[in-house]
Amino acid sequence: MTTTLSPKGQIIIPSRLRKKYNLRPGSKVALLDFCGQIVLVPIPDDPIAAARGYLKSNVSVRDMMDEHRREENKLEKDKMRSSP
Repeated sequence: MTTTLSPKGQIIIPSRLRKKYNLRPGSKVALLDFCGQIVLVPIPDDPIAAARGYLKSNVSVRDMMDEHRREENKLEKDKMRSSP
């Protein structure tokens, strides 16, 4: 799929892509310079809601923190045993 840059530097995003990514007049997009390519990335209206569930885990944050504390305590005890 190609498009042409206007004299003002504007491009037209084909309707198929606008519908697919829910782009409407006023929608925000990010332009990234990525490895010699220009990448257009749609920015959701509510980025927090869009990210919800992205990092799902079956373990609660509390359980993760408890496990981390246990590991830190074990390392501290090992460190104390090995010090003169």
